Amino acid sequence: MSNDCFSEKIYGYKNLRISLYYSAARLNIYLSVKYDDTADTCSPKSIEQTITQHYETDIMDNLDQFEKMLNEEESFRPAGTLLHSFNLAGKDSASKYEIFFCDSQTPKWLAYHSRIQTFLHWFIDGASYIVVDDNWKFFVLYEKYVSPLTNDVQYAIIGYATVYEYYAYPANIRPRISQVLVLPPFQKKGLGAILLSTIQDHYSKVEKVLDITVEDPSANFQITRDFVDCIRCRKLPGFSKEKLKNGYSDDMANESREQFKINKKQSRRVYEILRLLHTDRNDEESFRNFRLCVKKRLNGTFQRGGLLRMIQSVSNGTSDNMEDRRQKLQLMFEDILLDYTEVVNRLEKYDGLPVAEL
Repeated sequence: MSNDCFSEKIYGYKNLRISLYYSAARLNIYLSVKYDDTADTCSPKSIEQTITQHYETDIMDNLDQFEKMLNEEESFRPAGTLLHSFNLAGKDSASKYEIFFCDSQTPKWLAYHSRIQTFLHWFIDGASYIVVDDNWKFFVLYEKYVSPLTNDVQYAIIGYATVYEYYAYPANIRPRISQVLVLPPFQKKGLGAILLSTIQDHYSKVEKVLDITVEDPSANFQITRDFVDCIRCRKLPGFSKEKLKNGYSDDMANESREQFKINKKQSRRVYEILRLLHTDRNDEESFRNFRLCVKKRLNGTFQRGGLLRMIQSVSNGTSDNMEDRRQKLQLMFEDILLDYTEVVNRLEKYDGLPVAEL
């Protein structure tokens, strides 16, 4: 076995079977490692030790004990303050969903967080644990359902998000979304969009919040973020169809920040996506104007890094020319167009639905 089980490489075991179970509500954890035989160089306990050293909470190795504690699942109630309760649109189901807000002072939360964050190792590449202090805030998503066995209300964890509240001069804060996880069985249902929307609703009501940022968003998360922000901004007067044709403006930036705490960089993406939504791609002139609008912004970004590239080119004995730049801009535009098109398709699919029912 390799030194790190999270490198996904294990050697020296015959018919190895690793089972890691979490209870749905309390997140009690049971680990079972079975195999028929090992190589002489392998220690029978090495897998358990390698996994458990990455956990900051207890892991059970007794199945009877784990099954006995399942009886306590029904009595579980989420920690924190209820922010949002909803059903999925178009779903005829008895299940409801609830999102709770927690921080470092929330009773029983820190112990629970030590268990919930262990999911990061399995589902988010390169994720790491955080050291919780008063600036960390948490938004936790649960399914609330009626047990078919007892008819009692029960909860099951679905996912959560972490937000760090940075100080912003002179007496404001700038929340940064750090980690967002929706467990695989619940993905592709719009729950991530609703979780993000709830975070924005929470901070939109806080006067001292300047805007909301995101730490290194993945491609999938960025598309979800674009979708949620477009749903919101398309209702603002500054983002009307006619004004979109006139180009991006400071009024758009200010309106989206004041209403929804959307930062300027993200606001510009929203403008471009909504403009694409209202652009007839079969109209050559209309689509050309959209393309030039996006490329103008990209070229500005390109030029801001131009001095560094020029220095690098001179040191390498090469030089950029206009044709190279045009080709690079076209490739950048084509990549962005693919992402924007995916958001536009979602906007058309969910047209008319309120954000709470995405």
